[in-house]
Amino acid sequence: METSIDGARLEMPLAMIAMTDSDEERSSPAEESRSPKAVRVEVCLGPDCQGGATLLEIEELVSLRTSRASKPCEVTVGSTGCRDFCTVGPNVYVKSDVEDDHFTRVGSPQACRRVVSSILADDTSDDALSSTQALLRRREDGIRWRRHKERVCREKRLGVLKRKVK
Repeated sequence: METSIDGARLEMPLAMIAMTDSDEERSSPAEESRSPKAVRVEVCLGPDCQGGATLLEIEELVSLRTSRASKPCEVTVGSTGCRDFCTVGPNVYVKSDVEDDHFTRVGSPQACRRVVSSILADDTSDDALSSTQALLRRREDGIRWRRHKERVCREKRLGVLKRKVK
Protein backbone atom coordinates (compact mmCIF):
# COMPACT_ATOMS: atom_id res chain seq x y z
CA MET A 1 0.00 0.00 0.00
CA GLU A 2 2.54 2.60 -1.18
CA THR A 3 1.46 6.21 -1.41
CA SER A 4 3.39 9.03 -3.01
CA ILE A 5 2.92 12.50 -1.62
CA ASP A 6 3.39 14.72 -4.63
CA GLY A 7 0.19 16.74 -4.62
CA ALA A 8 -1.48 14.46 -7.17
CA ARG A 9 -4.89 13.04 -6.44
CA LEU A 10 -4.44 9.53 -5.04
CA GLU A 11 -7.09 6.89 -4.59
CA MET A 12 -6.77 3.51 -2.98
CA PRO A 13 -9.64 1.43 -1.66
CA LEU A 14 -8.47 0.19 1.70
CA ALA A 15 -11.07 -2.18 2.97
CA MET A 16 -14.55 -3.52 2.79
CA ILE A 17 -15.87 -3.64 6.31
CA ALA A 18 -18.36 -6.41 6.95
CA MET A 19 -20.94 -6.65 9.71
CA THR A 20 -21.98 -9.97 11.21
CA ASP A 21 -25.56 -11.06 10.56
CA SER A 22 -26.87 -12.11 13.94
CA ASP A 23 -30.39 -11.33 15.08
CA GLU A 24 -29.20 -9.21 18.02
CA GLU A 25 -26.92 -7.00 15.95
CA ARG A 26 -29.26 -6.19 13.09
CA SER A 27 -30.21 -2.56 12.83
CA SER A 28 -33.60 -1.22 12.00
CA PRO A 29 -34.40 -0.35 8.36
CA ALA A 30 -34.34 3.35 9.26
CA GLU A 31 -30.81 3.03 10.67
CA GLU A 32 -29.63 1.01 7.66
CA SER A 33 -30.85 3.67 5.25
CA ARG A 34 -28.98 6.37 7.20
CA SER A 35 -25.67 4.50 7.45
CA PRO A 36 -23.32 5.15 4.53
CA LYS A 37 -22.55 2.40 2.03
CA ALA A 38 -19.31 3.99 0.86
CA VAL A 39 -17.17 6.74 2.33
CA ARG A 40 -14.53 8.80 0.58
CA VAL A 41 -11.91 10.50 2.75
CA GLU A 42 -9.91 13.31 1.13
CA VAL A 43 -6.89 14.86 2.85
CA CYS A 44 -5.61 18.25 1.71
CA LEU A 45 -2.01 18.08 0.53
CA GLY A 46 -1.66 21.81 -0.12
CA PRO A 47 1.61 23.54 0.78
CA ASP A 48 0.22 25.11 3.97
CA CYS A 49 -1.82 22.16 5.23
CA GLN A 50 1.00 19.64 4.77
CA GLY A 51 -1.38 16.74 5.21
CA GLY A 52 0.98 14.01 4.05
CA ALA A 53 1.45 12.50 7.49
CA THR A 54 -2.29 12.86 8.13
CA LEU A 55 -3.04 10.93 4.93
CA LEU A 56 -0.67 8.12 5.89
CA GLU A 57 -2.01 7.97 9.45
CA ILE A 58 -5.66 7.81 8.36
CA GLU A 59 -4.84 5.08 5.81
CA GLU A 60 -3.10 3.04 8.49
CA LEU A 61 -5.84 3.52 11.08
CA VAL A 62 -8.57 2.51 8.61
CA SER A 63 -6.69 -0.64 7.65
CA LEU A 64 -6.08 -1.50 11.34
CA ARG A 65 -9.70 -0.98 12.40
CA THR A 66 -11.60 -2.72 9.63
CA SER A 67 -11.99 -5.91 11.63
CA ARG A 68 -13.60 -4.06 14.58
CA ALA A 69 -16.09 -1.91 12.66
CA SER A 70 -19.75 -2.07 13.57
CA LYS A 71 -21.23 -0.83 10.26
CA PRO A 72 -20.64 -2.15 6.74
CA CYS A 73 -18.85 0.50 4.76
CA GLU A 74 -16.29 0.74 1.97
CA VAL A 75 -13.68 3.35 2.85
CA THR A 76 -11.52 4.99 0.17
CA VAL A 77 -8.74 7.31 1.28
CA GLY A 78 -7.26 9.82 -1.15
CA SER A 79 -5.75 13.25 -1.43
CA THR A 80 -6.97 16.56 -2.72
CA GLY A 81 -5.38 19.86 -3.59
CA CYS A 82 -5.74 23.15 -1.76
CA ARG A 83 -9.29 24.32 -1.01
CA ASP A 84 -8.35 27.65 0.62
CA PHE A 85 -8.86 26.67 4.26
CA CYS A 86 -5.12 26.84 4.93
CA THR A 87 -5.33 28.59 8.30
CA VAL A 88 -7.19 25.65 9.86
CA GLY A 89 -5.26 22.82 8.19
CA PRO A 90 -4.56 20.01 7.72
CA ASN A 91 -8.10 19.62 6.43
CA VAL A 92 -9.90 16.30 5.98
CA TYR A 93 -13.10 15.97 3.94
CA VAL A 94 -15.34 12.94 4.49
CA LYS A 95 -17.93 12.36 1.79
CA SER A 96 -20.65 9.74 1.89
CA ASP A 97 -24.09 9.20 0.45
CA VAL A 98 -25.55 10.24 3.82
CA GLU A 99 -23.61 13.44 4.62
CA ASP A 100 -20.39 15.33 4.04
CA ASP A 101 -18.10 16.37 6.89
CA HIS A 102 -15.14 18.74 7.04
CA PHE A 103 -12.57 18.20 9.80
CA THR A 104 -10.02 20.92 10.53
CA ARG A 105 -6.67 20.89 12.35
CA VAL A 106 -6.20 17.16 11.85
CA GLY A 107 -2.50 17.42 12.55
CA SER A 108 -2.04 14.86 15.32
CA PRO A 109 -2.55 11.13 15.80
CA GLN A 110 -5.45 11.79 18.20
CA ALA A 111 -7.24 13.98 15.64
CA CYS A 112 -6.79 11.29 12.97
CA ARG A 113 -8.16 8.70 15.39
CA ARG A 114 -11.28 10.87 15.96
CA VAL A 115 -11.85 11.18 12.19
CA VAL A 116 -11.54 7.43 11.65
CA SER A 117 -13.76 6.71 14.67
CA SER A 118 -16.47 8.95 13.22
CA ILE A 119 -16.25 7.13 9.89
CA LEU A 120 -16.33 3.61 11.31
CA ALA A 121 -18.71 4.49 14.17
CA ASP A 122 -16.63 2.76 16.83
CA ASP A 123 -15.75 4.05 20.27
CA THR A 124 -12.00 3.83 20.73
CA SER A 125 -11.48 6.96 22.77
CA ASP A 126 -8.85 7.08 25.48
CA ASP A 127 -11.63 7.59 28.07
CA ALA A 128 -12.69 3.95 27.67
CA LEU A 129 -9.14 2.71 28.38
CA SER A 130 -7.18 2.43 31.59
CA SER A 131 -4.53 5.10 32.11
CA THR A 132 -1.74 2.65 31.24
CA GLN A 133 -3.45 1.54 28.04
CA ALA A 134 -4.13 5.16 27.07
CA LEU A 135 -0.49 6.08 27.70
CA LEU A 136 0.73 3.16 25.59
CA ARG A 137 -1.69 4.10 22.79
CA ARG A 138 -0.48 7.72 22.77
CA ARG A 139 3.12 6.53 22.68
CA GLU A 140 2.38 4.16 19.78
CA ASP A 141 0.54 6.95 17.96
CA GLY A 142 3.49 9.31 18.47
CA ILE A 143 6.01 6.79 17.13
CA ARG A 144 3.86 6.08 14.07
CA TRP A 145 3.22 9.81 13.52
CA ARG A 146 6.97 10.61 13.57
CA ARG A 147 7.58 7.79 11.09
CA HIS A 148 4.93 9.25 8.75
CA LYS A 149 6.41 12.76 9.05
CA GLU A 150 9.92 11.44 8.26
CA ARG A 151 8.58 9.56 5.23
CA VAL A 152 6.83 12.66 3.88
CA CYS A 153 9.96 14.78 4.35
CA ARG A 154 12.10 12.13 2.65
CA GLU A 155 9.71 11.91 -0.33
CA LYS A 156 9.60 15.69 -0.68
CA ARG A 157 13.40 15.88 -0.57
CA LEU A 158 13.72 13.14 -3.21
CA GLY A 159 11.10 14.88 -5.36
CA VAL A 160 13.13 18.08 -5.28
CA LEU A 161 16.30 16.19 -6.20
CA LYS A 162 14.55 14.51 -9.13
CA ARG A 163 13.42 17.89 -10.47
CA LYS A 164 16.98 19.26 -10.32
CA VAL A 165 18.34 16.32 -12.31
CA LYS A 166 15.85 16.77 -15.17
